[in-house]
Amino acid sequence: MTDPAGPRSLATDAARLTALAQSSHDVITGHQHAGGAYPASPTFSAYRGYAWLRDGGFTAEGVSLFGDVDSANRFHDWASDVLTARTGQVEGLREAVRLGREIPAELMLPTRFTLDGEAGTDPWWDFQTDGYGTWLWSVVTHARRHGLPLARWQSGIEVAVDYLTTFWDRPCYDWWEENVEHRHVSTLGAIYSGLNESARSGVAPGEATEILKALPKGTRNRVPLRMRFGKPSAGVIALLALVGVVAVILVVVLGVHNTERGTGVNR
Repeated sequence: MTDPAGPRSLATDAARLTALAQSSHDVITGHQHAGGAYPASPTFSAYRGYAWLRDGGFTAEGVSLFGDVDSANRFHDWASDVLTARTGQVEGLREAVRLGREIPAELMLPTRFTLDGEAGTDPWWDFQTDGYGTWLWSVVTHARRHGLPLARWQSGIEVAVDYLTTFWDRPCYDWWEENVEHRHVSTLGAIYSGLNESARSGVAPGEATEILKALPKGTRNRVPLRMRFGKPSAGVIALLALVGVVAVILVVVLGVHNTERGTGVNR
């Protein structure tokens, strides 16, 4: 089938994709909060003013692959500070488990945080553990890629690892805030990737290794490819960088477009 626009050279396509990646990066970093958080959406009312560890972790991966180390660093600084501030909460939850107490979902760590790192007051389906695993994977992968010491984020990493090694097998909401009574492959895959990367980097305690062994057989094979392989080729890096930044820019653009139409957009 003939392309109605006529033949295009690889150089032309590469230039267009490079320009798209650059403009996508500009939008992402242009909306990045002063404290480092990547907003879930700058305009859609249900998400405005909030950031997710899951969404932000994937965004930071795209930005890191793009080569913007500072922007990704600032997001990971924000995430680590958010978690470090909840050290006491996680210690209390772990103690309650040791004492055999029932813990209601509303006492667990939030799924999303305000851009200032607070829990927020708007109601949400808050008990989701995948974001904590996704952030662990994202921060360790970023540090390894750019030769950065993980000590900068160690305190936050320890809180996330403590939280996941305690509650990894507890049913919770999935990525779409549904089915709180189930355990989800997407959640287990994110937890596996985060704990696995942390253990490989030597920043997670031995308990994480034991949890990895306990994860259901086959979970690893269902982990998204990007979360399983640590050193793709240069061509794959370029593609992933483009996919990462374009995916987020599409969410932003569609969020603005659909909000203006009054329809909203699901993350």
